[in-house]
Amino acid sequence: MSFDPAVEQRAHLDETIAAALAEENVGFGFGALAAGADILVAEALLARVGTLHLILPGGAEAFAARSVDPFGAEWRKRFEAVLAQAETVRPIRPIGEAPDALTIALADEVAMGAALINARRLESEAVQLLVVDPEAVQTKDVSATGRALARWAEAGWRQRLIPAPREAVRPALGGREDAQATRRPLAVLSVRVDAEETGSALEVRLAAVGETIGAGPAPSLGPYWSEAQVVLGYDNVNDAGAAALALAAAGQRVGGHYLVAATFTDPFAAAERLPLAATAAAAAASASTPQGSACVTEDFAGALAVAGDAAPASEYVGELDPPDGGPPVGLFALKSRPGP
Repeated sequence: MSFDPAVEQRAHLDETIAAALAEENVGFGFGALAAGADILVAEALLARVGTLHLILPGGAEAFAARSVDPFGAEWRKRFEAVLAQAETVRPIRPIGEAPDALTIALADEVAMGAALINARRLESEAVQLLVVDPEAVQTKDVSATGRALARWAEAGWRQRLIPAPREAVRPALGGREDAQATRRPLAVLSVRVDAEETGSALEVRLAAVGETIGAGPAPSLGPYWSEAQVVLGYDNVNDAGAAALALAAAGQRVGGHYLVAATFTDPFAAAERLPLAATAAAAAASASTPQGSACVTEDFAGALAVAGDAAPASEYVGELDPPDGGPPVGLFALKSRPGP
């Protein structure tokens, strides 16, 4: 929710947020930087010399145009001040594209996962801090805040909710919400096939890949052959993680990426397909992965982390070169969780 700065002062929201951060002894923060609560929390974290990691759908400029500028020049000024002090600024690709509700929701999920991964690395705990409208929570709020609250709670992680004043600024936002019917979050897998494999050897390899895929959760897209790889997609990232591990156990080289993608119908195969840009990160991951292993992007690993023990574990192993002039893409190796 985005607040008029005057409302914020009357409600003493900044003081309440600072007190909550102090009580939780928060040293790291992960999230977006929309006008209102996001900026208030980020400012309070920086004031206590915390480390801020921003995850911005579309990148800083595209995100600000959608989620900061419509709320006034004062919020944009504060946005720029916080942005300059962030330890990292990570875009949710595609960079420069105005984020819609789907991309914002995916960015929230990735930020939650990044916080959990960081807490695991530090042998600490992640807690979700949200400024919420109590009435909206009771009516199952479907805003970005409401979705983030529900996703975190669903996984059983701890939350700290701060009631917000009801006075809020809600200007109409442009965007392509009407185009969402062709777009959805997808966990995309790429199974790499060596260029030297041709003829009967290629047929044997593809048959083995198909058998492994068929023995696990059914993909929602594919599998199909494209650019020396088998491509498939899952609506459920946990299913995708399980499929990736099964393929790796069968000796394949597997890469994965989690994104909001628009599909199209291939008129020659009469089947749903992804544009090459939507498979590029997964393909880069599989090309960088040894035989019998599965590596996924940081966005994929973050989404898995939110599910906790219900999903495969991941471990940071390096970076992929950026495909678009943006920052490098973190790469994580998938691992099965030890049994009980």
